[in-house]
Amino acid sequence: MINWKEIWKIHSPGFDGEFTRVPIGRGFKLLPGAGFGDLSHPTTKLILSLMEPPLVQGKVVADIGSGSGVLSIAAASLGAKAVYSFEIDPDSIIHSRNNFKLNNLQIPINETPKEPIDIVCINMISSEQKIALAQYPFLQGILLSSGLLAEEKESYLASLKHSFTPLEERRESGWLALKLISI
Repeated sequence: MINWKEIWKIHSPGFDGEFTRVPIGRGFKLLPGAGFGDLSHPTTKLILSLMEPPLVQGKVVADIGSGSGVLSIAAASLGAKAVYSFEIDPDSIIHSRNNFKLNNLQIPINETPKEPIDIVCINMISSEQKIALAQYPFLQGILLSSGLLAEEKESYLASLKHSFTPLEERRESGWLALKLISI
């Protein structure tokens, strides 16, 4: 069994034993637990940098493969009108619910959106993204994609060429994040 508190101590500079404070938007807290994403990995930093205000403010955001809920919580803290979280791992769902509760948020998990999605966030490896993106017919608007290796850029864009076009890219430590728009 993984001892998440010990793992977070190693990889999360803000970890203080029970949670880490994340200085995004109005700031929020994360508990150690199942699911990836606590600001320690370049892919998380990159996608959060693409979410900078005023992009998500007043918008409807979907977080695909939400893991610990970090992107869902960040969107809410940055002023999103509504946030929808999608995750298939049962342990991650429990963990994200605990993180939502810790931050006094009621973010639905795996519920069909009641309104059009403006922004989709996805932070997972490209092979998993292709599967996940195909499962959600409501995906449109702006796509913030991270978890991509820089050398995968052309093949990733080719796989999306009939549905999204790139607007911006950011790189760190061999990783790539893209802002794209549906066509």
